[in-house]
Order: sequence, then C-alpha cells, then structure tokens
Amino acid sequence: AFAFCAVVLGALAQNDSRKDGSANSSSANFKQTGTGALTRTVSSKLGDVVSVKDFGACGDGVCDDSTALIKAHNAICAAGGGTLNYPDGTYRINPHTASIPVCSHMHITGHGTVKVLDNVGDFEYIYGPALGAGGTLQDVAFRDLTIDENVLNNPSSNISKVCAGRPFTCYQWIFLFQGTTNAAVSGLTLENLTLLHSGTNYLNANGTGTSDIRVENVAATFVKRLAQSIFDNSAIYIDGGNIYVRNNSFGAYHNAVSDGATTAIEVHGG
Repeated sequence: AFAFCAVVLGALAQNDSRKDGSANSSSANFKQTGTGALTRTVSSKLGDVVSVKDFGACGDGVCDDSTALIKAHNAICAAGGGTLNYPDGTYRINPHTASIPVCSHMHITGHGTVKVLDNVGDFEYIYGPALGAGGTLQDVAFRDLTIDENVLNNPSSNISKVCAGRPFTCYQWIFLFQGTTNAAVSGLTLENLTLLHSGTNYLNANGTGTSDIRVENVAATFVKRLAQSIFDNSAIYIDGGNIYVRNNSFGAYHNAVSDGATTAIEVHGG
C-alpha cells in the first residue's frame, strides 16, 4: 500500500467558510508562488485542469468509460478548445458504438491507458472528427497516453475495407484525420505515446489542408489478430505538407499466426 500526497506551490487564503468549517471555493483565494503572481479564487484555479474523471470516467480497467470520455471531449470542444487530462488508470472504450470526438485547439494529455473492451467487434477509428464533419482542424495534440486496441481479445473484428453493417470501413485506425471521410488536420502533434495497434494505420492523416504533422517519440507495436488475413498496412500514413517524424520505434507482437506490419512509415507530399 502507498499514500499519495499532492503538493501545490502556492498559498490558500480562506475568505469565507461554511458553518461546518469547510471552505467555500467560490470565495477562498489562491496565490501562486512567484514574483508577479495574482490572487485568484480556488474555483478558478481548479478550472485550469479538466479531467476525464470530472465527467464520470472510472479508469478502473473494468467499466465502460466510452460515454464519459465522449462527454469530456465534447465539453472541451464546446469551450472552443483546451487541455483534457487522462489521469493514471485504464479507461475501457467501445469504438464499435462510437468514436471519441476531436476538435480544433484540443490537447489530450496524461499517463492513463485507453484500452478497447473485449469482443466489441468491428470499428472504424478511435479518435477523430465526426464522420462527414468536413473542413480542417487546427492545433490538435496527444501526449503521454498509452492506447491499446486489444485485438487479441476481439476475435470477431474484421480489419477490412468492406464491413457489413458499418457506415464506413473497418480499418480500425487509432487516429483518423481524412478530409474525404471526416476532416483534415493542420497542426497535429503525437508525442510520447505508447501504442498497441492492429489496424491499417495507427495514424491516417490526409486530404486537402493536411499539414504540419509532428510524430515524435511514439513507441508502436503492431499486433495482428489471430487468424487475420494479410492486409496492406503502415503504422504511419501521412499525405500533406510539413511532415516531421522523428525518434519513433516500431515493433511487432509475434505468435504462431502473427506477422509484422507491411510498412512502418508512408509519407507523401513532404
């Protein structure tokens, strides 16, 4: 067992308290340590960091956190962008039911693990703009997460172009920014991620407007589903301008019927 202690560099000043002695965060003040720091209310300070747990995510590796994550992402989008934190924990999702929305000026960070639930069947992608959104997103970032497509525990999935009963395909991307499908992206950063991917690409970024794509320090392991037929895939597929891909690693999980990805990096446009 261990204890967790959070230390905040700053000072609290209680202006008001309730009869039970607890502080009222709307009137209690906070001042950051350092020259020039201004006094703010505690409630304002707490609003600096938005967590998926604020929207009901369990992160216990058991419950389905899909709805909570979608609500958290929608809230950031409604605010015009911001930073969303995934704290330590394992967040199980069902991308067969719905993908997790991404919008402009959204920065996703945290040391949590996002893992597809067992036996969910086919899906198109995990993160990306809504199907048919159109246009070009600006300033999107994912940092420090682990994302596991969990394909070995999803034997009913079928990674293919033609997918019965699905609105698009079953390529099972992790990140999809495709102008002809949902929306392109200008200014995308993937950094310090750990990915266990099984689909056609973990990143597919292409279409008119695609530019300024940065993929750095991403450790990707390709995991092929048991009995999955061979298919054409690359870990990274980008067709656009100003592409920066650096210090990434590519591996493959092997078992009796598994093999590696066809291509690690496929880029067009420069």
